[in-house]
Amino acid sequence: PDGAEIEMEFAWGQDLDVVRMQVSEKMDQIKPELPPDIGPVLIFSFNTNDIPVVQGRISADGVNLSENYELLEARVLNPIRRVQGVARVDLDGVEPKELFIDLVLDKVKEHRVDVGRLVELLDGVSANMVLGEATQDGLRYTVRSLGTFTSVEALGALVVDERGLRLSDIAEINFEEPPIAYGRRLDGHDAIALQVYKESTANTVEVVHAVDRVMAEINDDPLLEGINLLVWEDQAEQITSGVDGLKKAG
Repeated sequence: PDGAEIEMEFAWGQDLDVVRMQVSEKMDQIKPELPPDIGPVLIFSFNTNDIPVVQGRISADGVNLSENYELLEARVLNPIRRVQGVARVDLDGVEPKELFIDLVLDKVKEHRVDVGRLVELLDGVSANMVLGEATQDGLRYTVRSLGTFTSVEALGALVVDERGLRLSDIAEINFEEPPIAYGRRLDGHDAIALQVYKESTANTVEVVHAVDRVMAEINDDPLLEGINLLVWEDQAEQITSGVDGLKKAG
């Protein structure tokens, strides 16, 4: 699909977390002024800390891990996230569940549903809006309106027209893992990529060694029996090898 990419560069030393928040707020404010057919606006930030300090693969004999995000999140992601100095842990090749709304054509025609109006309604009830700023005790707050549904049933019960027609009357609603259009392999089995990123002020070697200890515990987790977690690159090894080389040269 068509798209546009805008790159912004900032002076050295800028706090990218703050800058990213400011850019996100500005985009939320101007979104109503953009053409109605504009798709989602994605904001990415990058600096040298965005290079992973640990890269690995996770596989299991005869098990499709791309359909087991919740298990991997609970038993792999979260233990590594709790390691001091770890900023982010990413899995590639598996995604959390998403909500899919598939309109049933016959039902849409039968009830003469205005699909354009329906899309606008769904956008409105699920949108996160910036409502403005409020000041209290000398502090300034950005006020947001969060649109969420607590369950698939609650979404299905959404009234979509003045006749009382509900979304579940004209659509099939599913909450499931999205299909993955690519694959990774480890020892001949389908695999998931794992990347660990450190905080900017954390010591790389200390973080990697702490992550290695947690990964050893993960490999012994009885709930993950049959799952292989392999680290194939880490920055700590490169750093210590470089230091050893300097020692020998000295």
